[in-house]
Amino acid sequence: MSGNNGTIHGLGTGAGSEFGPGYVLGGNYELAQPIGRGGMGQVWQARDRAGRRDVAVKMLPPELRSQEEAIDQVR
Repeated sequence: MSGNNGTIHGLGTGAGSEFGPGYVLGGNYELAQPIGRGGMGQVWQARDRAGRRDVAVKMLPPELRSQEEAIDQVR
């Protein structure tokens, strides 16, 4: 990904050091702060700028990005 505007699909299938507070995903979800971490990735508090509400966003770690089973578990 480049710039400060990823896609929701890219978000759902990967997380890494390129993400941080202020990063805007899919043109709408602005990351605020990490709120959890585990074997299946990170969970971030984010702001849904269109709906003007706080949401949780889960991002898989790089090693699980291409594993359909892991992606399906998150969905």
